[in-house]
Amino acid sequence: MKPTEEQIKALKRIILWRRIHWLSFVLSLLAVLTLVGAVQKPGWWPYVIPPALIMGMYAFSWYHVNRARCPRCKDFFFAQRGPLGPMGTSFPFQRRCQHCGMAIRR
Repeated sequence: MKPTEEQIKALKRIILWRRIHWLSFVLSLLAVLTLVGAVQKPGWWPYVIPPALIMGMYAFSWYHVNRARCPRCKDFFFAQRGPLGPMGTSFPFQRRCQHCGMAIRR
């Protein structure tokens, strides 16, 4: 069964947020390295702001990716309900909905 135009738009949003998530993950690793080096210098507190913003973006994108809903079954795309709730068990490398199996790409 081919996805509808509305489902394709929803899948594109999921792909966009997943890309933002991985980009912010890499940038947050660099931010942590910058922060570790900056703390050793006098007057280090201004160096904290950009890494903190990047890590905040990572946390926001992680939340957004885990809360993404499948356009077909309307359940969480990447997360299953587990002992920690839907936020605790996710697998962002997957390419299909964990519930109905809808592919993220056509």
